Amino acid sequence: MAKTVEELEKELAESKAASANFQKELGEMKNAGRQTDARAFFAKLRDEGKLPPAMFEKAAALDARLGEEDRKEMRALFSELGVKVDLTGKHTADKKNAAPESAAPGSGLAAKIKAFQKEKGIANFADAAAALFQAKPELFKEEVSND
Repeated sequence: MAKTVEELEKELAESKAASANFQKELGEMKNAGRQTDARAFFAKLRDEGKLPPAMFEKAAALDARLGEEDRKEMRALFSELGVKVDLTGKHTADKKNAAPESAAPGSGLAAKIKAFQKEKGIANFADAAAALFQAKPELFKEEVSND
């Protein structure tokens, strides 16, 4: 028995809906795979010290959204980086890389921020720095020495 036009149109609409659902699920699976791949790639760079841990999530998210060609270029760029973060726990500072004496804990701006943080009962250092900047921006002006 031959199907009516209405029945054929209904079957066609159902097929299109099924195809659209399949395409959506396929896209989600590909995206999940790209995210897993990106996280694995950047976790390796993070563990090698080439990527600061704070940048891991942003780098992996950006990588997962990029097109294949851009993704290859970005990965090549990150792979060529030298070690930036020492995750071994060994102290490697020398006189050339040491912080200036004025940046030592308990002196200068850091000490003022910590004192302000304690005085105002602010939970973290960054919030205290922001609040102190609002209250006394002149403290944050760069000092210039004429050595």
